[in-house]
Amino acid sequence: MRNSTVTDGAGAMAERSEIDTRRDKHRSDPPEPRAYSSPACYAHEFAASGAADSPGIETGEVVALLNVLLEAERAGAKVLAAFLADHERDTPAWKQLAAVQRDEAKNCAILIDLIQRLNGAPSERTGGFLEKALPIADRVERLRFLNRGQRWVARKIHESLPYIEQEFVRGALFAMQESHLLNIEACDALAETLDSDKKS
Repeated sequence: MRNSTVTDGAGAMAERSEIDTRRDKHRSDPPEPRAYSSPACYAHEFAASGAADSPGIETGEVVALLNVLLEAERAGAKVLAAFLADHERDTPAWKQLAAVQRDEAKNCAILIDLIQRLNGAPSERTGGFLEKALPIADRVERLRFLNRGQRWVARKIHESLPYIEQEFVRGALFAMQESHLLNIEACDALAETLDSDKKS
């Protein structure tokens, strides 16, 4: 049985609203070299799953999941901070990557808050994605590898949502999944632009 509260529901709505605001900011600042398609092009990979008939997982398992995501998001934030050095500051490419990096860092803060609200201890580890990504030298290949990580996080969230009973966790993770799908679109478009520029 679910044990959500009015406060939890309001918190989830606030977290969702905050990410929606950031998402709108990404679309207008900076102007992108190519128009994005809708994240609906990835919808077939993340079809909606109902949770009504799914057995819930224990709070300890939810905390463990959130820590896995936290370690992955921490790795993503550090990878993006390093990738920013590949681009001249305040160029469209730099601004786009900086926006995605801020999302990753913000997600870390959200995950830490969720873990603490469940009386868990946030992990201090960084996921192995960092060590795998940094040796990649080519800017286009770096972006493509970054998106592999972002898709992994989005899919991990998608697969877990039906089993999470805490509504405030479900709301926050759903919004996080949506922000990842938008960032995948942005990085795909940027990778295509950089690849085209490299070949011209």
